[in-house]
Amino acid sequence: MKFFACGIAVSMLGACGGGGGGGFALPGGGGGTPGSYNALAVRGAPILQELKNIEYTTNAQMPTDGTATYRGVAAYGDGNVLSSAQLQANFDNSTMTGRLHNFHAEDGTGVSGDIAIRNGEIRDTGYSAELAGNITTESERAIVSGTVNGDFSGRNAQIVDGVIAAQLQAPSGVDFIGGEMVLKR
Repeated sequence: MKFFACGIAVSMLGACGGGGGGGFALPGGGGGTPGSYNALAVRGAPILQELKNIEYTTNAQMPTDGTATYRGVAAYGDGNVLSSAQLQANFDNSTMTGRLHNFHAEDGTGVSGDIAIRNGEIRDTGYSAELAGNITTESERAIVSGTVNGDFSGRNAQIVDGVIAAQLQAPSGVDFIGGEMVLKR
């Protein structure tokens, strides 16, 4: 799944583009680059670089017991919105939970939310989970539902990546957004 890294790399480098059409739209494009957005980009860049330079975790390298907490960054759409990402892997029962929070738009537009990553299942060297929560811009609030799927990389599964596919249901309509995330133990 490392093919996705190009999109998140764009946001980590700050070369991000505009928003989407119709329905609920995340802010984006143009304007200045607020410090909190930059801080997230700076936090994610070294994880992304490390991911690009290591191999996927093999079945033999995959932990079979214990837990691990991963922290990193998620980028949405064209990378014009970033958030903190956290995952908790329980290798004893092959489950995954977490959250997406601390949202910041590149152009400084107000955006907030808390999205749970739940009902995650670890299979072989990958995982899949559901997304559920809310996101709010300066103009409206949307209910978020969707999925995240990803892989473990490195010896002992030290890095996790993920591809986000979400539906945003708001009073103005329904919109769909994709995203990517990289996290490290």
